[in-house]
Amino acid sequence: MRLPIILIIVGLIAVAAVAAVFFLFPKSPEEWAIEVTPSDEIVVKGPVGGVAKKQVFIKCLRGDEVKIDIIISKIAQAFVKPKSLTLNEGEIGETTLIVKISKPGEQKGFLIIVYGKKKEEIPVKVIGLPTPSEEEQEKKEGKEQPSGETFGREWLNFTIIADVKITGSTSGTLTSTPPTTYESRFTTTYTYAWVFYLAKGGEVSEGTLHTGWVELKGVSTACTNRYYYQLTESPGLKAETTVTVDGCINKLPEGQSLSTSIEAVIDGEGHIVYIKFGDSEWYLGDIQGTQVSVVQTPEKTVSGTTSVTDDFWLTATPIEALINNLKPKIGDRG
Repeated sequence: MRLPIILIIVGLIAVAAVAAVFFLFPKSPEEWAIEVTPSDEIVVKGPVGGVAKKQVFIKCLRGDEVKIDIIISKIAQAFVKPKSLTLNEGEIGETTLIVKISKPGEQKGFLIIVYGKKKEEIPVKVIGLPTPSEEEQEKKEGKEQPSGETFGREWLNFTIIADVKITGSTSGTLTSTPPTTYESRFTTTYTYAWVFYLAKGGEVSEGTLHTGWVELKGVSTACTNRYYYQLTESPGLKAETTVTVDGCINKLPEGQSLSTSIEAVIDGEGHIVYIKFGDSEWYLGDIQGTQVSVVQTPEKTVSGTTSVTDDFWLTATPIEALINNLKPKIGDRG
């Protein structure tokens, strides 16, 4: 689940320390050095029609106010966000590679990192996984029948409508030199509807294993509120950054496959005792926020306010957790 990742808006945290460069003498671009993680190969995979993402971390090993541009090459329907970072020595920034997986098999390309006159290229491999089988697709087209025999298999169809509220918080130390701490918290709410299509399989210890697919049919609520605070303090310097992001995207994801594979175990009384989505995340779009930065020295105070954007992803992971813990009975309301 991406909750801790959602919390730490790493792509935004560099600003407080970056502001301190107004009081430092910058190094020459020829002296700049960075470190990229992963450094050998970036692998992104998911079902065809879906959207997948991969985080890339960039650490500034040497230099002040290092301007870094990130480019994705030779991969269809792919982009990075943010496309540029500005880092000082010791800071770590983050960019996210987002790919709409357009075909099965492999696509190969490069993530190109440009800073000053230097350039690094990280190989990128995108793996498109097979979509549900033709048999399942034909059954899906005839899904008006709630259950019955199709292609010699017994199918079970049902709908789950869920109201989910997710909260979390975290805090810690980003760097020891300069000493930099952060705290972050968020609340995200979803109201969404899912239709399940399951075919009966073999027996397992807890009941009968079913496999098939699940469709996202509706999103009436998808809202999130995120808060991030970073503080850098050293003799003669105090730098603070506060980021707030708040918004709703109450619509189905666009340009993505809204179905994914599913497996479930149902006991003899009709209770779902286990369920697992094949791909549990969908990209909804961007939400807007505000970033306030303040840098203080004995001589002066510099402050600024800018607009920011952040990715908003819809996740089915809470549905998995709720079902696996509550073990609801098919047909019940609650």
